[in-house]
Amino acid sequence: MDTELSNRKLLEADLRDAIKNNRLQLLYQPIVKSGEEVIGVEALGRWNHPLRGEIPPTEFIAVAERRKLIIGAWVLRRACLNGGK
Repeated sequence: MDTELSNRKLLEADLRDAIKNNRLQLLYQPIVKSGEEVIGVEALGRWNHPLRGEIPPTEFIAVAERRKLIIGAWVLRRACLNGGK
């Protein structure tokens, strides 16, 4: 139980740092309508942790939601400012 709590706290601190220092990635997935017509894109946040590797969105988004970290604002700002790069 203590190890799980400690890991969660560490992940939260690392996520705060990743958001603050733009260490998340923004990828785009095409939205396709009937066949091959692309009608838009979905912006997807990804996190490649320097020590732990790829953190699944289901893991870091859950932490962000519990701690009121604003991932959506980061995604929107990143997409508008520099095309998601």
